[in-house]
Amino acid sequence: MLRPMRYKIDSALNEIESTFKGVVSTLIVSDEYPPETTGGAEISMHELVRDSSAPDRHLVIKFTGNDDIFRFYTEDSIKVIVAPKLPPYEILNNSIPKWASKLNLFGVRIGDIPLSILYAYKFGLNNLRTTYYKLLLKRRKPSGGIPADAMPENYTYRAKILSEIVSRLGISRVISNNTRSIVLTKNSITRSPDQWAGVHKIAYVRDNRFFCARHNQIMVVKDRVCTNCDFSCSHEDAPFAHHDFRMILKAVREERLSSLKAFDDIIVTSKYLHKQINNLLQSKASVHIVPNFVSGAPKQKKSPCKSENERIITIVGSINEAKGQLEFIRNSVENLRSDKRKIIHIVGRGERVSKEIAEFCHINKIENQVKMRGFLDRSNLFMAIDEADVVVLPTIWPEPFGRVPLEAGTMRTPVVAFDGGAYRETIVDGHTGYLVDRGDYAALWRKIDQILEDEQLRSQIGSSAYLYVKEKYSNLRAKEAYHLVVGKSD
Repeated sequence: MLRPMRYKIDSALNEIESTFKGVVSTLIVSDEYPPETTGGAEISMHELVRDSSAPDRHLVIKFTGNDDIFRFYTEDSIKVIVAPKLPPYEILNNSIPKWASKLNLFGVRIGDIPLSILYAYKFGLNNLRTTYYKLLLKRRKPSGGIPADAMPENYTYRAKILSEIVSRLGISRVISNNTRSIVLTKNSITRSPDQWAGVHKIAYVRDNRFFCARHNQIMVVKDRVCTNCDFSCSHEDAPFAHHDFRMILKAVREERLSSLKAFDDIIVTSKYLHKQINNLLQSKASVHIVPNFVSGAPKQKKSPCKSENERIITIVGSINEAKGQLEFIRNSVENLRSDKRKIIHIVGRGERVSKEIAEFCHINKIENQVKMRGFLDRSNLFMAIDEADVVVLPTIWPEPFGRVPLEAGTMRTPVVAFDGGAYRETIVDGHTGYLVDRGDYAALWRKIDQILEDEQLRSQIGSSAYLYVKEKYSNLRAKEAYHLVVGKSD
């Protein structure tokens, strides 16, 4: 049954070899990639590669396909391979009828049993912890899902494909973009070290997952920002089995740490991440800062399309707990009711939390003052920022970088944000925007109102932000820093 699938994969690898061997030298392993993503990490990576000296020498591979075939496409001259995410035995399991997956035996879904048996058969009894994790925690998993990095069996299939492509194409440099790709690459190196000999391996760290093994990497437990991980979040996320979940979190963190150590160089996007990674690895790694930059902004500002009576407050970012949109709305009811001119625009994607925001606004009768704009492409995003009187970032987590202050500065729009993480680098308090203590919504609204009520101040801060972004976060500075790292293997 598995041979036809294996044949298809072999055929795809042969086609990849005949198409790209001798043509590309750098392989980028990425969790996602434009245009099929809205994440800042992937957009930043694409902009950096697209504007590099040799974009045609780069090849991207992402493991997001949901069947047993490979797909190919080109984005701004960058060649992208979409590899199958699931190995054949998981594809087989996914073909189980829905009625079978709904049946339960002592709380365990019948549809999970074939996969567990296949895992035990495929990987041996020493890997039965995977079966345990899947059956126990899949039955009553915490919100947001289970981190799977501690289960190397999940990477076996993808790791083999990755090693084959590196070897067949004679790749000289691999850049692994963000956490899952870093863990995957480490698994590939461990399983096939000979195929990786002589390859310059670069890890690109863009988020908090190396310091926080929690599913949402929020680094906050009971309103306390975590400085040292003690896995106390297991009591919040999995009270039904917090001992088991703590064990998984610890294993995830150890796996991610060991993955970072497998790379020759590490790139981070901010001083905040640089400090975090150095502390994590005890300064034994070669860590470089390559800041993000913003491209695609219109050369000239357009006249905002809004009523003179409106005061638009715009929030930009993925709609989730870490970005804090829901909590901000919950703490804004009185401000909105007291001034009907204030309109909040929420820009981003996140169906679950968006639904909660809509329900809350309806119950509190403020739905006319909170507009869900959804995901906007780059052009419309800049127009939305240009239209805003102020951009607000009520971010709960310590922001690893945060592109929004750069995007707002490009459009000369002031920013007010909760202080944390790399916002101290992208926002100069009192000069290009304002920073207030995390969770102090009264202080946040005082700064918002100050900007809304003072047109001269609004213009002054916007102009300062524009000059700051232009000087500190230009694409030229980013490309120079990037080539200092990747040029080692040229």
